Amino acid sequence: MAVHARHAASSDSSGASSGARPGTPAQREERRSPAAQAAERALLTQIATGQEDALRQLYAAYRPRLWRFVSQQTYGDSELTNTVLQDVFLAVWRSAGAYRGDATVATWLFRIARNVASNARRAATGDMRLSQRAAERAGADDRDAALEQPSPEQKIVDRLTLAEVFDRLSPKYRVVVELVFAQGFTYDETAQILDIPLGTVKSRLSAARQTLAASLAEHENTQF
Repeated sequence: MAVHARHAASSDSSGASSGARPGTPAQREERRSPAAQAAERALLTQIATGQEDALRQLYAAYRPRLWRFVSQQTYGDSELTNTVLQDVFLAVWRSAGAYRGDATVATWLFRIARNVASNARRAATGDMRLSQRAAERAGADDRDAALEQPSPEQKIVDRLTLAEVFDRLSPKYRVVVELVFAQGFTYDETAQILDIPLGTVKSRLSAARQTLAASLAEHENTQF
């Protein structure tokens, strides 16, 4: 299984690293349907019994979303992101039997990803390469998709501005915006993924909104 996950992650990294969006609102709503969630729980049950095909299906379903999320957590380091994804699905393979349905499968997966990515960052603290990339990739291309624009052709400049403003947010604010607005998680699910109180999610989201609004207003004022 580990060998399969390693090859799958490596072969898909080039496409996923482009920052694919987590889906349209309709697609997100479909993922939340009782039937879709039941199917995902069934996959975990199969994985717990050692069925690798079920793991491949879960990997294919979540790879783009998890790559995007993990890439932000690793400051755009594709090599580290790839390693984290391998470890995430290895953890899924090993712990699927422990899933009790207290959270959605998506919430459970993203919490695993968040923990694995956090451990990877701590392990790489002394790695100057990661630190340099964190600075160099403050404006990584895949981050601008977090705030979707209704009319891309007419608002290219505005989109670039939003990307720049988004990158000014501190990591603790940025991850909340990513999970709620880009990934479509509820406040409660975001609190579970990040292992923080619900009130903290709300306060960070409020602060992020204020920062975004102030930065955008500042940018607009400089245009006149």
